Amino acid sequence: MIVPNASSRAFSRIAHFALPAVLAVTLLLGAVARGYAHDHGVLKLASKTFKAGDSLTIGGAKFTRNEEVALVLVGVAGRVPLGDAPTDSAGGFAHSAVVPMTTKAGQYRLVAEAIDGDEVASLEVVVLPASAAASMEGMHGAARTASMPMDPTGEPLAFTRPRSATVMTAAIVLIIVCAVSGALLLRHPHANLMEDLS
Repeated sequence: MIVPNASSRAFSRIAHFALPAVLAVTLLLGAVARGYAHDHGVLKLASKTFKAGDSLTIGGAKFTRNEEVALVLVGVAGRVPLGDAPTDSAGGFAHSAVVPMTTKAGQYRLVAEAIDGDEVASLEVVVLPASAAASMEGMHGAARTASMPMDPTGEPLAFTRPRSATVMTAAIVLIIVCAVSGALLLRHPHANLMEDLS
């Protein structure tokens, strides 16, 4: 007959309390994630190369329905807001925006952000200077990038941090689970768990 020692009884006691807590937390996180999940959409532009001052028609599809997305150009020079676009009942939109004349030339990402700041779509684009010749429109890849003035600055890059409720909730729940597990370990009635294991 095998008699369980103190450490196995302690582990059994911890498992008895911790496993249901972990299952409950997993179900809670799943529900929260479903509640805050965003559909990842698709952005459409007639041309991925345009000049500062140009008017753009930005199309969108497969986004969360009846929600607003913020459209932003993100690049080395910083963030250039292009306005908010409300999606329709099918998750699509058509948004008109003017690229500010002050937008510096260079490579950017056209980003769509949900109302909580999460990035839900992006598209690589190139902004030419307002005075660029029309012939530059047809250039491709590295040749176009190499010939473009990038106008570097000493300013640090502006990175946005997702403000997702899902991530914040998951972090809080994980902290609570760790605290409860630690408290259960400290309440071991027989002896120090490390002594039992030795």
